[in-house]
Amino acid sequence: MMADLAVFDLNKIGLAGAGHDPVASLVFCNPGQVAYSIINGNVRVRNGQLAGIELPAVLLQHNQLARKLVS
Repeated sequence: MMADLAVFDLNKIGLAGAGHDPVASLVFCNPGQVAYSIINGNVRVRNGQLAGIELPAVLLQHNQLARKLVS
C-alpha cells in the first residue's frame, strides 16, 4: 500500500490565524509552498525543497530549451 500526503506549514504569513480551522484555511487561503509531499510512498518534497532532483541542473536545461524556442 502506498500513501499520498501533503503537509503545509501553518506558521507562514499566508495562513496566519489558521490554527482554529486548518482545513478551511487550506481551502479558502493560498496555502503556498508545500512543506512535505509524499507520492506513491516516495518523498518528493522535503522541507519545502524538491527531493531527489538537482534543481540547478533542471533549471539550466529548461532555460537552454526556452532559448531554443525563441531563436
